[in-house]
Amino acid sequence: MSRWIQLALLVASPIAISIGIVFLGWFIHAIGNAFGSRRSPAPIVLAMIGLTLLHAGYYLAPMLWVTERRTLGFWLLVPALVVAAVSWVYFAGRLIGGLEPRPDHTSDLLWIAGLLAAAVAYVGPPIVMLGRGTR
Repeated sequence: MSRWIQLALLVASPIAISIGIVFLGWFIHAIGNAFGSRRSPAPIVLAMIGLTLLHAGYYLAPMLWVTERRTLGFWLLVPALVVAAVSWVYFAGRLIGGLEPRPDHTSDLLWIAGLLAAAVAYVGPPIVMLGRGTR
């Protein structure tokens, strides 16, 4: 794999994760509003900041990869990767278990596409970090 493709994957992954964290925070706040909550979104913001800190390895991965500190980068990716893998297995199992034949299943396909995109965003950087790289 080309060095530029590896770097692009390392840069695209935290961007995708950041978009996902913002969407998750917005979604949780919207659900609260739908149930009539008028509380401040401060706890949600703090939780999303904590989630962002869990992903620190993904944000630092491009810098660590360029400076040849791949082992440190890999071990910083592991905590978020483990949490994401457990979550992915849970949601994929729920989604696949709930699939039933019906004419309009585009929302199921969107969820499957989202799960696959999340899998690439979380699994791609550790693979790049474990690889030897090319110059």
